[in-house]
Amino acid sequence: MQPPAQPPIQSQSITPGFKINRKSSSWTNKGREENAIVDLENLLKERIKSQDVAIKAVIDGLKRAAVSNKNTMLNFLLTGPTGVGKTEMVKLVAEGLRKPFKRYDMGSYKDKEQLWQLLGSPQGYIGGEGKLTQFVKNNRDACLLFDEVEKGGQEVYDFMLPMLDEGKVRDNRTDEIVDFSKTMIFFTTNLVTHTPPEARENPEVIRDLILDKGFLRQELIGRIKNIIPFFEFQEEDILEIVGIQLKAYVESIVDPKRVSISCDDDVIEFVGAKVDRKYGARNVAQNIERHIGNNLTDQLFQRGQKISSVRILVENESIKVEVE
Repeated sequence: MQPPAQPPIQSQSITPGFKINRKSSSWTNKGREENAIVDLENLLKERIKSQDVAIKAVIDGLKRAAVSNKNTMLNFLLTGPTGVGKTEMVKLVAEGLRKPFKRYDMGSYKDKEQLWQLLGSPQGYIGGEGKLTQFVKNNRDACLLFDEVEKGGQEVYDFMLPMLDEGKVRDNRTDEIVDFSKTMIFFTTNLVTHTPPEARENPEVIRDLILDKGFLRQELIGRIKNIIPFFEFQEEDILEIVGIQLKAYVESIVDPKRVSISCDDDVIEFVGAKVDRKYGARNVAQNIERHIGNNLTDQLFQRGQKISSVRILVENESIKVEVE
């Protein structure tokens, strides 16, 4: 008697197919968020000069979070030389997305007692609830900036690691667990001041450079999802920034609707030549004030601001302000 025939063996695909039943998506409710991100991108391009790589990285991260079905916690590490727009970018992100904003200068939190200001003083110690924990408790969708994170004490890792891992931070005073899962978190650092050109194509090369400095623990850097490089300004970048800030400065003193204002091109070149590029755009305002502001305000003070025109020019290797 022959054994019953076995059904033929079905060959299995190496990559099995799958089917996902369509469910209602929350994306239809995110049109407002999508528009806000587009508007923010335009704002950053207008206000942050010569940092296209950084702008794209931040916007890409926001877009990924917007379309994700999961609660994606956003965190970024902005790195590069001083005065190139890192802190300004975070402020603009908060402004553009209309999020409550708080900046913490980590140089002020070097020891345990100083850190208690953020996280609350333990029971039995003088102090109160944490400034950081209570702020996030009341503003879950806030935008936080931990500025110059490398300057904080080693104790900062005790709360930053679970903050990035689980989105949870305990307030020492109230013993309450505060939810950071909807909070947008930015860190800045000046550890890498000369950003290599290859970071334009692969920002991840910065991660190893930061670790090599030895100031930040690997556990923290490994938990930060987005490493964003900023680049040193070139001469043409400084000249553009001088032009923008000079125009804004003069218009803050005299009303352009009532007073004719003109400024020769060589004025911008004169001020730009005085700017020390290692400080980025930080000392542009000081140079404008030093070479133009005092002269302009003295003349306006003498005339009682009853003027019809202002002209700024270079004469005999110095800046001259003519007011009529």
